Amino acid sequence: MPDELPARPNIEQLKKQAKDLLRSFARKDPSVVDRFRRIRRYASLSEADLLRSPVSLGDAQFAVALQYGFESWRRLSDHCVRVLKETKMDRTVLQEFNDLGQLPNRATQKLLREINADDLARALAGADETTRAKFFANMSARAVAMIAEEIRSLGETDPDTADAARNTIITAYRRLADAGEVSWVHAEREGRPTRVAPVRTAREPWNRD
Repeated sequence: MPDELPARPNIEQLKKQAKDLLRSFARKDPSVVDRFRRIRRYASLSEADLLRSPVSLGDAQFAVALQYGFESWRRLSDHCVRVLKETKMDRTVLQEFNDLGQLPNRATQKLLREINADDLARALAGADETTRAKFFANMSARAVAMIAEEIRSLGETDPDTADAARNTIITAYRRLADAGEVSWVHAEREGRPTRVAPVRTAREPWNRD
């Protein structure tokens, strides 16, 4: 019986599953044999013969698709895209921005290097405390103080202005994700963050100085 796919599947996470599966196969891990046997051309092979087969990443992706009851990786990928579009239609910008509070620390640090202080302050004004804490945990103390002061000075932020800033940051995250520079691995798997991101102005990049 196929495994149940999450209600909001993430294609980047599924790609990681396929790569992990391929790495396990390369280590001759017998626990993955049955997953590859779901592919017709491997179904009748013995364990030893299957583990000697020239399995590719495409095979691993196909095995992941079959694991979740899809006929091909493309069908699984299309499903993820469709669910994402439908989800976005029913969600506010603030809800989508608050999801960034669940990013891994390294992904948050990369994202911080792509955005500026003004957008970050406007976006965090009115955001969940979890989201604010995630960004602050990955910034220098000086940067946190600057952004916190900017948020206080903003007072009651215009919703359209705040959503515009959040959209800018969400777009920056999507650009990084599309380039394969960040992936949505659950943050609980990481240790404590290293604060690396000083604040920047709208004209200056984030850096480690």
